[in-house]
Amino acid sequence: MKKLTTTLLATLLMAAVAPVYAEDATATLRVDRGTVMVSVDGGDFVSANSGRIVATGQRLMVAENSAATVIYEDDCDPEYTDPGVYVIQPDCKAAVVWGTDWRAVGIIAGTGVIGAILLAADGDGAPPRPPSAPISR
Repeated sequence: MKKLTTTLLATLLMAAVAPVYAEDATATLRVDRGTVMVSVDGGDFVSANSGRIVATGQRLMVAENSAATVIYEDDCDPEYTDPGVYVIQPDCKAAVVWGTDWRAVGIIAGTGVIGAILLAADGDGAPPRPPSAPISR
């Protein structure tokens, strides 16, 4: 049962992370206000202007009181309004999940934990008992 739980958790993790390693894609950066910078190969950040092409894996730094939009070909355009560093994702869905929407990450992680508990249950739907706990019938 332990192998099954481990396999399930590994599968869920790989499914959640897979979009990050998908094929390279490009998008167009639009600087809405303030200072926005880009790091191409993990090196120093350089100033970015609207119209710059950004690719999967590049990093985007949004300064305080600044905002940027990454425009993908599918007309889905995530906005980055909170200060921070973001990794350009291969598509809009991945950008929303991994860029700024941490609720979605929590939902994915929570679902994995609940699934593991249900798989580890001893058949009656209850969570597994600790090995030292007496089993009452």
